[in-house]
Amino acid sequence: MTDSTNDTGLIAAAGQDNSDIADNLREQFGEQIHNAEIEDDTLQVEVAAEIILVVCRHLSTEIERPYPYLSDAFGVDCGDHLQVVYHLIRSETADGAFVRVNLPRNEATLPTLTALYNTANWAEREIAEMFGVTFAGHPDPRHLLLPEGWQGYPLRKDYQRPDHPYLASEPLHEDPSVFLASGPQFETTEE
Repeated sequence: MTDSTNDTGLIAAAGQDNSDIADNLREQFGEQIHNAEIEDDTLQVEVAAEIILVVCRHLSTEIERPYPYLSDAFGVDCGDHLQVVYHLIRSETADGAFVRVNLPRNEATLPTLTALYNTANWAEREIAEMFGVTFAGHPDPRHLLLPEGWQGYPLRKDYQRPDHPYLASEPLHEDPSVFLASGPQFETTEE
């Protein structure tokens, strides 16, 4: 058996395992699991905000083949609500699970996952700063990218860009044709 065949077998086995995990989550958490399905061998779960910590702890420590690592967490502005997505992975097979939480725009609060995953620290700080999600119990809620006192959440669709020196428009990026039209004109000579 070649290594590539072995890897394919592990990934296929992981996909079957994900079906069992999806069923288990529905049975254990009931209506608080809004959706649990397998898409392209990847576990896709949508949960109620109140149980995000419990579900991630369950997936990272309490199942037979856990997802012990948080690869990334990111925010999404879905228009009428915000969403936080956690990407969990297994190191031995590199397969993943996406755990999603929908939040109201005006009261976007989740418990921090920093006690469970060290990598949640900076990811949650970025989501808080860019989308306005509050992570209750976060050990270091300072701004990560923007200066302290910044107003608004730049990655929300309704964000109005303030007049700020960091955000001065750059004609080349805004409309290259205007920049090029006002640039130096070179004369060509025919020989």
